[in-house]
Amino acid sequence: MDKFQKDFLNILKSALISEKTTIKEDFNWEDALNIAKEHDVLVMLYYGIKASDIDASEDIMQKIKQNVYVLVQKSTFQEYEAINLYKEFDNNKIVYMPLKGEIIKNLYPCIEMRYMGDIDVLIKSEQYDLIKDIMQKNGYNELCESDHEYIWDKPGKLHIELHKHLIPSYNKDYFSYYKDSWKNAKKLSETNYCLSDEDFFTYIFTHLAKHYRDGGIGIKHFVDLYVFLNKVKDLDKKYVEKELEKLNLTTFYKNVLNTVDVWFNDKEENEISDFITNKVFSSGAYGTKYNKLMAEALKKSKSLNSTKNIRMIYVFQNIFPSYKKMEKRNPILKRIPFLLPALWIVRWFEILFFNNNLIKEKGQEIYNTSEENVKKYQDELNFVGLDYNFKE
Repeated sequence: MDKFQKDFLNILKSALISEKTTIKEDFNWEDALNIAKEHDVLVMLYYGIKASDIDASEDIMQKIKQNVYVLVQKSTFQEYEAINLYKEFDNNKIVYMPLKGEIIKNLYPCIEMRYMGDIDVLIKSEQYDLIKDIMQKNGYNELCESDHEYIWDKPGKLHIELHKHLIPSYNKDYFSYYKDSWKNAKKLSETNYCLSDEDFFTYIFTHLAKHYRDGGIGIKHFVDLYVFLNKVKDLDKKYVEKELEKLNLTTFYKNVLNTVDVWFNDKEENEISDFITNKVFSSGAYGTKYNKLMAEALKKSKSLNSTKNIRMIYVFQNIFPSYKKMEKRNPILKRIPFLLPALWIVRWFEILFFNNNLIKEKGQEIYNTSEENVKKYQDELNFVGLDYNFKE
């Protein structure tokens, strides 16, 4: 961990525990501002600066304050809209369970410190027709449906992901554990459910592992672990470890908790904690395009039991996208699936004559998808204790 990373994390810690910290004179505030924005920890950075009475330049503080004002306003809108939506669910006997940041924000010194771009709520798919009607009546627009969620937006107010499952089905190893999303749900009221502290922690850690493996995860999610473990002192860690063992996450769990201790509890760093720290700082909130490309290629290589010819397979998949990918762009395929070959031709025409930038972009991706690069990504995952334990 370099000096900048250490100072940056110390400022965040200062916000969380209200203890003063000092930073080096050559601390790069522009980099700090950019990283905080990328990782959704700008509000936390601001509170840390104030808690430590750090003397940043007037220009930097003005930039931070302007951004923080907008983020706090968004958080306020989110909170208001979420409360109203839950009331609607309660009144209409809709069963729901808030997830991830919607729960963990309440463990932070103030909820706006844990900024969220959206909120996640688990629902029961059999109630979706009723839910859809409620969402529309309350000013929400349905954006799309993915493998594991329905995505809605109320412009300028709230972006919400209504989960069908806790984990996407294409993450087959983790999905096999979470296939019954409601199996560990505990009833708070007739309609509102939650997870136990142990099951919640297991879930947010699995979510972190999923994103790290699929392309990267940001600082905020490591801070979540620190905040949770600091607040929930009676956590049954043996239960958590037993469940994570079922998920093949034991080694990664130990490495991540060690990294969290290096960040916030003055534990001595090692090669793995340094590697994870650098990876997280360079990942943004949810990974890089390059790492996501490598993750997809690696998953495909698992099906082939080899990284050989992975580039040619990637070329083929871009020329002839799967039915599932084409159906997302062309809903008509749901009704008339035999149109797939014709829509491939339409796609080629559009790209060749109207989207030359996409040709360049895909060309670069094909170049990057080499056996050497995919193998390197595999080694990096194995180094921290991760792998894809399934075939597509």
